[in-house]
Amino acid sequence: MLNRLAKLNHSLIYIVVLIYLFLFPLFFLPFTANFFDTNKLLLTIVMAALCLILWGVDIISHKALRLTISPFTLPLIVIALAVLASTFFTANKVEAFMGRGTFLPALILIAVIIPFLIHAKKFLEHALYALIASGVVLSLISIFQSLGYGPSKLLNRIFSLTIPDTLAFTPAGSPLALIVFLAILILIAIILGMSHKHLFARISLLVISALMGASLILLLVYSWPGKTTAPVFLPLEHGYVIALESLKTPRTALIGFGPESYVVAYNTTRPARINLTPLWNVRFSNGSNELFQIITTLGVVGLFAWVILTVVSLKTAKIPAKQPLGNVIKFTALTLLFLMILVPGTYLYLFLTLIMFLFWSLYLKFYHPDQVKTINAALGGISLVRSGTAEPQERNLSLLPFLTALPLWVIAGALLTLTSQAYSGEVYFRQALVALAKNQGIETYNLERQAITKNPYVTAYRRAYAATNLALANSIAAKENLTDQDRQNVTQLIQQAIREGKVAASLDQANAANWENLTTIYKSLINVAQNADSWTIAALAQAIRNDPLNPRLRLDLGGVYYSLGQYDQAIRFYQQAAELKPDWANAYYNLAAAHKQKKEPAQAYDYLVVTIRYLDPTSADYAKVQDELKVLADELNLDQADQTVTSPPQSDLTVPSPALTPNPTQSVALPEEAALENNNQPLPTTAPLETPPSPTSTP
Repeated sequence: MLNRLAKLNHSLIYIVVLIYLFLFPLFFLPFTANFFDTNKLLLTIVMAALCLILWGVDIISHKALRLTISPFTLPLIVIALAVLASTFFTANKVEAFMGRGTFLPALILIAVIIPFLIHAKKFLEHALYALIASGVVLSLISIFQSLGYGPSKLLNRIFSLTIPDTLAFTPAGSPLALIVFLAILILIAIILGMSHKHLFARISLLVISALMGASLILLLVYSWPGKTTAPVFLPLEHGYVIALESLKTPRTALIGFGPESYVVAYNTTRPARINLTPLWNVRFSNGSNELFQIITTLGVVGLFAWVILTVVSLKTAKIPAKQPLGNVIKFTALTLLFLMILVPGTYLYLFLTLIMFLFWSLYLKFYHPDQVKTINAALGGISLVRSGTAEPQERNLSLLPFLTALPLWVIAGALLTLTSQAYSGEVYFRQALVALAKNQGIETYNLERQAITKNPYVTAYRRAYAATNLALANSIAAKENLTDQDRQNVTQLIQQAIREGKVAASLDQANAANWENLTTIYKSLINVAQNADSWTIAALAQAIRNDPLNPRLRLDLGGVYYSLGQYDQAIRFYQQAAELKPDWANAYYNLAAAHKQKKEPAQAYDYLVVTIRYLDPTSADYAKVQDELKVLADELNLDQADQTVTSPPQSDLTVPSPALTPNPTQSVALPEEAALENNNQPLPTTAPLETPPSPTSTP
């Protein structure tokens, strides 16, 4: 009976792992906000849980606790522990666990368990073929997408989506992820093809390599730097600075900012000179490459773990390969480690890297058994002796294997239960986004509530729910004749918006986006609720503390003061915005507007002169500023050359104005807990990138 169970378990493991290897690169579902990473994470967690369950069955069928320890087992476990340590000490643990905080440990769990559950040497070749087959499917999808006849058309019709019919869509997750994946698979297929004994297999692998190569060329052309379709990456020099800055604080130097908190690190440590690039208003959630990502998010502990893996890999690579498969596997694994210094780490890249170390462990087990250690702890039964009889009788109860397997099954069950809870929240949130796109306010409201009920720790849910409450309040308040019930509903919705905004900020206080969301809520109430102006300033000040080099936040704070008529304060923050980004026309334009309000036309004129230096002469903004300069020149009795320009219909220059919520005929009374306390901490000072252009003196 146990022998049959063992054989069945081995066959099941064999099939399940091959399916996972083939399916992971292709797996996505249009039921979550992120079609790709969220569902690849789900698949990996399910696979890890299955590994635990099958391990338990293996323990029972063999009445032994078995484990194969390769040279990579300990380094991989250290990496998993580093990720878990960083996750437990990050601000929002749940959000971290919904990303790399679970993805990497789950992958490592698979890579550690599978080597002692697989016993057939042919598995390695079949596993590589499963990956190549997945690459072929992805290549065909990319080719058809480039022709405009890819699966995106079908998906758009079935699910009412707006997926682009271009190479921007790939089940791999992104063009970059697929480029790296195909490049590695082409190498594997060529090496396997050149070394294969059978002519048909050799030709087939080379043809497959050519097919994947054609897809790779299309993707490279599509993603080539300088093209409008090229992906946006954090420049290497800036990623390097952020990684170094993260090492200056003891906590982040040790365990990093957290596996899903790169954006927090970016906001607080990015170099000021990035404000002089077109990327100045982008918040990056990934590093320039995987090495800088590890240093920033996992700290020295995480970096040390990966260094150990690299050193062990280089040492193990010196062992002569007895099979061509050995050369393929170790060459691929080392190449992927080298790529850590070149490309950002995607889920597909991390998957392929850790799976290669799983293959390498199996190869050593099959062909270099002296390089691995096998633990085989026999689990005997419990003997019960019946006393009180002339001849005591023993009964052997084989409970120990079950008791050993039970914790594994409990962990697997807990993992699946928590994952289903979190995943259902993602599904509800996706449905809420669809309802919002259809302008179904009440449906959006209810679906966001359900998402929060399923997972109350996701700040994105809270921010979206706050925005929906505020939008519904505005909609009701816009009615001509408000009833008492309408006024009560408006007040309740506003209170809920504030509450959700504050909860989001408390869940992750280091994330500037949460404070900006709260700022938007408070700002919309300035003409409706007492003290909303001071709450707005306090929230925006906290956002600035979390993102001190962001000129847009300084401009926004200046705009709040401008809308309140406090022009000296507005000028102060507009000047700080100009110091942080000396080539930003809108900062100088707002300075000019504030001086106009102060009845200081000379200063306003000077700042408009600076503004026009940074505008395209063929833009509507250029013509707009020219007209204003003419008016001020006439007021100051100055001569100005008349220039005629062709103006596009759109203008980017903005002057702040109060953000009004439709007033429900009377002020809204909010409870004291709606207030946001201002901790009165000074805002970070600005360090000019260079001497900003000073206003020209008035003739």
